[in-house]
Amino acid sequence: MKKIIIMLTAALICTSAFAQNLAAERAARRQARQTEYENGIDALIASGNYRFKPDSYRLEQTGPLQYIRNGASELTIMNNYCEVLLPYYQGEVPPYRLFMLNTATKEMEGYSTKKTADGWHITFEAPLYAGDDYEFDLTVVSKTGHAELTLSVPFGVTVTYSGAIMNPE
Repeated sequence: MKKIIIMLTAALICTSAFAQNLAAERAARRQARQTEYENGIDALIASGNYRFKPDSYRLEQTGPLQYIRNGASELTIMNNYCEVLLPYYQGEVPPYRLFMLNTATKEMEGYSTKKTADGWHITFEAPLYAGDDYEFDLTVVSKTGHAELTLSVPFGVTVTYSGAIMNPE
């Protein structure tokens, strides 16, 4: 009887040690995947070649959250070249008119990337329509790939987009 109790106790100790070891291995694999993801986001931004895919937007201060179902909407930055296809509002006073900002430019002024504790902060200006300089302010969270873009034009409206950073295609 004592032998059975000793054998069962030994088996429980071995099983417990195995389970702890397995849990530690899994935690290490998850951490390695997370680190690889964060390094990938950092490399994208540092390369200057990335794509922001929004899934929602909001007219600053007054507008409700609007979901973007158009899969073509994006901001692409490649080699100091900017392509924009985003919903935006025209007008200086309400009622604003919604339209698709659809343009590209090589005239990106003041392009700046700054590494932060959570990811990246990117700013630049670009003359897109009628000589207006649109201000782009993009914040990227490296841990999640989440990004927020604030797009504004002086004496116009400000729209904030929420989405993700990914490889350009």
